[in-house]
Amino acid sequence: MVEDELPEPEIDRYYGPLRFFTQQVVNGDSDLLLLNAPAGIGKSYQINKVVKGNITGNYVPKAGYLSPLELFHSLHNTKNKGDILFLDDVSGITDDERALNLLKGATWTEDEDRGRQVEWATTSDKIKCEQEFIYEGRVILCFNEMPDNEHINALKSRGKYYEMNFTYEQRIDIIKEIAKVPYEDSTLEERQEVAEWIATYTDETFEDLNLRILFHCLDIYLSCRDGEYEYGLSDWTMLASELFGVDEELQMVKDLLTEVGTVEGAATAFEERTGKSRRTFFRRKNKLEEKLGQKL
Repeated sequence: MVEDELPEPEIDRYYGPLRFFTQQVVNGDSDLLLLNAPAGIGKSYQINKVVKGNITGNYVPKAGYLSPLELFHSLHNTKNKGDILFLDDVSGITDDERALNLLKGATWTEDEDRGRQVEWATTSDKIKCEQEFIYEGRVILCFNEMPDNEHINALKSRGKYYEMNFTYEQRIDIIKEIAKVPYEDSTLEERQEVAEWIATYTDETFEDLNLRILFHCLDIYLSCRDGEYEYGLSDWTMLASELFGVDEELQMVKDLLTEVGTVEGAATAFEERTGKSRRTFFRRKNKLEEKLGQKL
């Protein structure tokens, strides 16, 4: 199969709602979208794809640390109709009252005639624009973990709030679908081999499996395939396995429950192998049950 004939990834069922809410911002049907989703599940990629493919105004994406003053300037740069400011898990503003008040002013007004007013209240020679303006742009605010404070809660009430997460099974399915997309000089068969290995190597205890792991593993596979280092293709799985952080105790509890067949027997084997107490075993078992969502 040539790359031009590759099957289309079937992941719309996972990202459809996020694309819909993002498109509403682009279309002007929503002035604010707050997204709460863990890292590494493709949310930023999807948002950027929708916005860049449809926006008519100025688009300013920001990630990492952002000071209140930088936020003020970013709002000024997206103050016109059709503009969008995308704040992607930015730090420095979620606990800063001045920054949060700027966002509240930009996303809501009690007086439609007055408009959404944004103001830098104090005089500063660092201000590179007017100190007060009407904001007619739109904001997408994305968190890996949503802070819990009154200002964030006020923002949630001003716009659309969407929580997104995937189960382990869904993440594996998405990884297999992403493997259909061309990457570097890999073939479809090679990408599918790597995706299947990830599915075999991991299990439900990897509930926070990062979707980017496919590309990290592919990089290792391709380097080993091409002989760029002292390792050959037969070594790639050994090297790739080093990328996965494993809770060894949790994995041991899971394996013992499967091997021994009874909880009491597994607890005894755990004591013998680790030298730790049965109480520790049952704490770990409870955590494993929480992760899997079922009694063991």
